[in-house]
Amino acid sequence: MKSMEDILAERLVQLGWKKFDVAKILAEKHGKKPTDVSSRISSTFSNPDGRSYGHLKEVIEAMGGEIVIRWTTTQDVPVR
Repeated sequence: MKSMEDILAERLVQLGWKKFDVAKILAEKHGKKPTDVSSRISSTFSNPDGRSYGHLKEVIEAMGGEIVIRWTTTQDVPVR
């Protein structure tokens, strides 16, 4: 199983982007300069598990992704 850090890094490579490209997208969304959000973006890539859900979600969405929850439990229901 890949780490979130590896998944994010691989997506940057797939897109041919740098972290600053993500910063530009999020800065525009928030009406800021890319340099105002670049440290937050860098922290999200280097330690995604330690970031808030909202920041991680924004980065994933900026790269064209979404967060999906898949429950692994199942329930048997007898049929009469």
